[in-house]
Order: sequence, then structure tokens, then C-alpha cells
Amino acid sequence: MMLGDSANDDRSPSWNWLGRSTVGSQSTTGSRRITVPEPARAALGLSPSDPIYWAFETEIGFLIMSCQPLSGNKYKNQGQPVKLGDEPDQYRATVPSIFFADHESGTDIETPIPQKVRVNAGEDRHFVARDAMIEREPQTCYLLTRRQHELSISSDDDHWTERFATRPQFLR
Repeated sequence: MMLGDSANDDRSPSWNWLGRSTVGSQSTTGSRRITVPEPARAALGLSPSDPIYWAFETEIGFLIMSCQPLSGNKYKNQGQPVKLGDEPDQYRATVPSIFFADHESGTDIETPIPQKVRVNAGEDRHFVARDAMIEREPQTCYLLTRRQHELSISSDDDHWTERFATRPQFLR
């Protein structure tokens, strides 16, 4: 799928695939960073040095990248924004350590990070967003694993109940 392409029919929501990138490891990049693909930067209205906010959606446990902090009970913000790198830096952003599977639980976030949100160095993440996520303020996108991406574009309720307690509200 390309930016603007959607997995839409009369039953399923419109999804936009905004690119894929691999999470770096400290041993290969000096930090745990991910390149934000051009379609994702365009959809979120991001330029080099702009702040990027990290959060997760508590109902379904998807990792979220945003151009502003998110509000509402269903979002848990990481706290401090990171800066988007420039072209020589390959437009990378640091993924906060609290989202990594090997992070020790601490007091840096009030809500424990669900296992579904955890990130592993070396894994691919798909940047995806529904039309509404990039048409309203603040613009946001999900960073999904391959499996989460496959589930997100599926209209089959059975796939959702395998992974989540309920089918997410935005897919109803």
C-alpha cells in the first residue's frame, strides 16, 4: 500500500500505509532509533528538528507517534518529546527506552507499558494511520509490527479477538 491507499470496503476502515522502517540497536547506531519514512513525515507534517511525541493507545496497545502530545484517557504519553533528525541523520527519531522489551520498569511513566507495545531492536515497524488520524489535529500514526499490521487491515473480527479483548472501537 502507498500513502492514500486504503484497505477500505463497506465494512472496514480506510488505512494509509506510510512506510516501514527497522528499529536500530545501540550496537549498530549508538542509540535505539528509527527512520521516519517520507510518507509518514508528510502525513504528520514533520520537518527536521520538529518534536515527536510517543504514546500508546491503552484499549488495543498500539505504539503511537504524534506531532503533539495526545490527550484523553485512552492515551498514555511517554512524556518528553524527541527531535526528528535531518537528512544526514536519515530522518531518525529516538524510540524512548521505556518502550523496549529489555527496559526495567521504573517510575518514568505512571502506567506500565503493555507487552503489545514493547519494541525490539532490529524489528520492522509499519507506519500506518486511518484517514482521520492524519486529517485532524494532532496528526498521529501507529507503528505496528508485521502481525499487528496484518490484523489492522483485516476485516475479520476473529483476528482481533485472538490478540485483543475486543475489536477496537475505531474498527467498528
